[in-house]
Amino acid sequence: MFTTLVIEPETLTLNLRTDRKVPKLGVMLVGWGGNNGSTLTAALEANRRKLQWRKRTGVQTANWFGSITQASTVLIGHDDNGKDVYLPMNELVPMVNPDDIDFIIF
Repeated sequence: MFTTLVIEPETLTLNLRTDRKVPKLGVMLVGWGGNNGSTLTAALEANRRKLQWRKRTGVQTANWFGSITQASTVLIGHDDNGKDVYLPMNELVPMVNPDDIDFIIF
């Protein structure tokens, strides 16, 4: 009445791809003259060209500090000593670098 079951280990080889390459992103703006389209275009061009301007406190350079995807961090856990470990949001999931966005304006 009892059947003997024989279990043997099996080896399975997996190929895991860990390198992520986000392709170039094209954005089509219809009605570019509106507030959002012109502001987005100006921000992308200013950062792509690393524009600088003089302020009372010194020279300011264009950056992505105001972008949630480029400047935010996410708590992912704790290290061996119990300290919090944060990771930049744009490293959690594949995201296009804003400097690589191309515009098609109609």
